[in-house]
Amino acid sequence: MFDIGWVEMMVVVVVMIIVIGPKDLPVVLHTMGRWIARVRAMARNFQDSIEEIAEESGLDQIRDEVRSIRDFSIEDEIEKAIDPEGEMREGIAGDPAKATESGEEGAEGQGLEGQGPEGKGPEGQGPEGKGPEGKGEDAPEPESGVPARGEKT
Repeated sequence: MFDIGWVEMMVVVVVMIIVIGPKDLPVVLHTMGRWIARVRAMARNFQDSIEEIAEESGLDQIRDEVRSIRDFSIEDEIEKAIDPEGEMREGIAGDPAKATESGEEGAEGQGLEGQGPEGKGPEGQGPEGKGPEGKGEDAPEPESGVPARGEKT
C-alpha cells in the first residue's frame, strides 16, 4: 500500500522516540493500534453493506451477465454452429490416414474422387489437373466449336 522501506521506518522510529519520548511511546503505540483497528472495522462494515445493497438490487446478476458477454467468443460460437459434435476438428487433429480415408469416401459419394476443394484437381489445379482452370497444353478444345484461348480461327 505505502511504499515505505526499512530506512524510512527507522527514521520514523527515531523521530517518534525524540518527539514522544521513550516513556510515553508504548501508550501512544497502543492508542494508535486501537484507532487502526476501529478504522479497519468501519471499512469492513462499509464494504459488507455495499455488497448487501448490490445483492438486493440485483447487481450481481448484471455483473454475471457482463462477465458472460466479456467471455463471449464468436469463434467458439461459429465452431459450435458448424461442427456441434466436433467431428471435423477430430478429423483435422486426428490421424491423417483416417482423415484421408474419410475424405476419399466423401469424394467418392460425390463423384469428385482425388479432387481438391471446389471440384478442382490436386493442389488447387483445375478439374483436369492442368493449370488453374484445367487448361494446359493438352487441354481438349471445347465441343461448342469455339476455339480455345490463344488459338487462332
